[in-house]
Amino acid sequence: MNQRLTMAKGGWTRVLGVSVLTGAIVMGALPLAPSRAAEPYNYAEALQKSIYFYDAEKSGPGVTGGRLPWRGDSQLSDVRVPLGVNGTAKNMTNLSSDFISRNLSVLDPDGNGSVDVSGGFHDAGDHVKFGLPQTYAASTLGWGFYEFRDAFRSSGQEAHMLEILRWFSDYFLRSTFRDAQGNVVAFSYMVGDGGVDHAYWGPPELQDPVKYPRPATFATAEKPASDQAAGAAAALAIMSLNMKDSDAAYAARCLDTASALYRFARQYRGLGNSDGFYNSSADDDELAWAAVWLYSATGENGYLQDAAGVSGTSYTGDLKKIMSSTTGTWKNTWTHSWDTVWGGVVLRLAELFPANAQYADSARWNLEYWSGGKVPHRDTGDSAYIPRTPAGFSFATGWGSARYNAAAQMLALIYDKHKGGTAFTEWAKSQMDYLMGRNPMGYSYLVGFPSPELDVKHPHHRAAHGSTRGSLTDPPNNRHILWGALVGGPDGSDRHNDLITDYVQNEVAIDYNAGLVGALAGLYAQYGQGQQPLPNFPPEIGGGGTAVPAAPAGLKAAAAGDGKAVLSWTASSGAASYTVKRAAAGGGPYTVVATGVTGTGYTDTGLTGGTTYYYVVSAVNSAGAGPDSVQVSVTPAGTTPQPAGGLAVQYRAGNTNPADNTIAPHFNIRNTGTSAVQLSDLRLRYYFTKDGSQPLGSWVDWAQIGSANVLRTFETAAGTGADTYVELSFADAAGSIPAGGQTGDIQLRIAKADWSNFNEAGDYSFDASKTAYADWGRITLHQGGTLVWGTQP
Repeated sequence: MNQRLTMAKGGWTRVLGVSVLTGAIVMGALPLAPSRAAEPYNYAEALQKSIYFYDAEKSGPGVTGGRLPWRGDSQLSDVRVPLGVNGTAKNMTNLSSDFISRNLSVLDPDGNGSVDVSGGFHDAGDHVKFGLPQTYAASTLGWGFYEFRDAFRSSGQEAHMLEILRWFSDYFLRSTFRDAQGNVVAFSYMVGDGGVDHAYWGPPELQDPVKYPRPATFATAEKPASDQAAGAAAALAIMSLNMKDSDAAYAARCLDTASALYRFARQYRGLGNSDGFYNSSADDDELAWAAVWLYSATGENGYLQDAAGVSGTSYTGDLKKIMSSTTGTWKNTWTHSWDTVWGGVVLRLAELFPANAQYADSARWNLEYWSGGKVPHRDTGDSAYIPRTPAGFSFATGWGSARYNAAAQMLALIYDKHKGGTAFTEWAKSQMDYLMGRNPMGYSYLVGFPSPELDVKHPHHRAAHGSTRGSLTDPPNNRHILWGALVGGPDGSDRHNDLITDYVQNEVAIDYNAGLVGALAGLYAQYGQGQQPLPNFPPEIGGGGTAVPAAPAGLKAAAAGDGKAVLSWTASSGAASYTVKRAAAGGGPYTVVATGVTGTGYTDTGLTGGTTYYYVVSAVNSAGAGPDSVQVSVTPAGTTPQPAGGLAVQYRAGNTNPADNTIAPHFNIRNTGTSAVQLSDLRLRYYFTKDGSQPLGSWVDWAQIGSANVLRTFETAAGTGADTYVELSFADAAGSIPAGGQTGDIQLRIAKADWSNFNEAGDYSFDASKTAYADWGRITLHQGGTLVWGTQP
């Protein structure tokens, strides 16, 4: 039975026994003006800079030539993520082949065998596009703009903010696939693989999609992700409100897609995947968040019933998840955040229905809690308050403490806007001033504010750091200023580590800045009269006024014995390093085989004798990568023939970055003989250089024969490209390999005790080009003490 609510003067009436709490929809009252003195900080400038952070996070085509000259087009493989049909060899999505076949006309209308899920924003200091933080950031930024649009306009930031919001919305629209009836068939909510992506440290423009593939993860009826789809629905609904007066057609498209995504989310409930990085606790909050904003945009009662419907004194809508009754105060000790948006839901309901005491009291109690007692609870016997640092900073958790504080500030300013008063506004200002530099560390947690001399210096961010050698310590300082980024923040004792390696206290993220931007707009509205943003901003041009270097001249390639190619070239003026790329055919496509090469030569190893390879080299500096050199080709000599026998070792590089802190070879042992082989009789050896004196550790992340059955020891080796080998042996419980069988995946990982970087370039057994299993003779296998496979160095 369909039950609906009708509007009566003064509140909601019950239809078919269902109702919501009484309250009229009115505009909130403007808060009283807080007391003012000369402001130590320029909120217009801070707001200006905080928006620029999102320019640094942009992904896809259309970035080159934008507001930050050190950022360019990146992750262009997202434009064509293959489906394994229409000529593409591999399906790089989580969609089943049957699903793709049934919905091919929707997924691939142009017949190129792929889907376009480009655009959006990188999550943090990495380059994955995760679902929940993406939709949370979009909706929270949109909400802040909706509430404080006049502040954006008067501070000169309206156009820039709409540009950022539209970049989000365009991505969500592009990622939503609908059938002829307008129903959502699939919604792409995550692009990239966190485990793979985090093995890379460098600018996104130089990230090789072959080495670091970017799969697309979809919500479908078969694989629901209602939390992710509902989050996008909320963002698009808010965007429709923000655009309806300036671009009615675009607003209508956003609203129509938001409604379709919402229906899809309601029909197919289930939590999305995040590869363990942003696990969702529930979907009720995102569904309610979408519902209240769709109600705000349409006035349709059904949305409100979904979120806040009641029967008697019990909720029938989503609110029943957090409120057992329509009476009493919900005491929320968290805040509006990427996983839990209940704080936003309740405050928005309190805005819509100011006469509803439960909504208003619940929103207020949460802010009183966050004030740490600066704004006392109305119940004088209630002593529940958030912990505060010795310097008065409201502290929720050690990981990203500033993001939660900034989000609470935004909610406090919205509450005061609609409810009147200045107490929460003044609390928010005290917290923002702490973040801006009035703290025991003596510097600002906003990068580049108030100036690059008075702020945190080393945010954990690949693009801003600009390393061309895959190292967090090279260069020692970030090449670019990550304007306006809010870092993780202090611990509970006001301490902070300004280290690029500290991703707990010093990483940045799109969800961190979302509440910050709204809070700064609200504070500018109250305290920023007469303040102006910086003219001619940003001052940085191409990494400090430099241009990208010219293509290296004089590239030469010579063949060497044992599967090697020796390259040399002439130095390019202004180059900091070089990138070497290789192709199997003239003209490409090219695969990056080495980055951060500081000399004018490179030796590529592990090649197949008698095969022709094609090379180009580009020069890199702080402004980015220059054009490729002219192409050269070379046909190296063959490697030593492999011993014949009934056993073979296959290898793939689980981590293709030769300059990070992990060696990750994967193995598969095949039995090509006619009888079973006991694994306990075998010894596999992988040869490498350990690059230092630190002790080594090893882990088997996964093995089909059982990780506990794979034993490891390190031994000294001698030879080209090897001073160490790791030997894998096998417990009796590992069993045997039947004739014609194989062990399946054995995924090994090696690291140093201090987690410092290796340099695998030239290591005997390493081959970054082997991303799929292939026989590899530079790994040896002994059976009963006899070498039966491979060639020792």
